[in-house]
Amino acid sequence: MPEGKVRNLAETLLKAKNRLKRTLTLEAIGDSSLRAGNSVLTVIENLGDISLNQMMLIESCTHNIKGSHHTMTLNLMYV
Repeated sequence: MPEGKVRNLAETLLKAKNRLKRTLTLEAIGDSSLRAGNSVLTVIENLGDISLNQMMLIESCTHNIKGSHHTMTLNLMYV
């Protein structure tokens, strides 16, 4: 590949991928329908200085089930 095309491809990839990644990790009541790769509407109000009403992508989801008690840890990323 000519050097100009390689440079152009590299610059295009940097523009697409080189962004700040904003994430949120939270513990919640378990919902067995949620899995990594799903998107969820996250609504958080009056949590200190944070207020959210936004779609977020579930990067990872760990379900914890002990008897009848079901919780989950969600790692979310802003979409």
